[in-house]
Amino acid sequence: MSHTFLIVIKSLKKIIFLVFQILDNYGYHYATHQLSERQSSLLKQYYFQCGCEPCVKKWPMYKSISEKHTFKTKDEALLKRFHAKSNKFQVSATSI
Repeated sequence: MSHTFLIVIKSLKKIIFLVFQILDNYGYHYATHQLSERQSSLLKQYYFQCGCEPCVKKWPMYKSISEKHTFKTKDEALLKRFHAKSNKFQVSATSI
């Protein structure tokens, strides 16, 4: 039986320093999956415990956000995304 393998190598266009975060989506989004499900699935599938801000601060899923909910974060890009969706979810996001 013959097996074919595909190896993909990607290079970065800039140097990444230790203080930078490299973000990726592993398919378990904080807004649509329970914290316990995310943590358990990521550990089983990718062998790591997620330490992202939504996991550490136990952010709520979209369906459980009340009429007024405030997120505090230093992530300006995240604030912009929440403000863009605020009409749908009635979310108030503020920087700290």
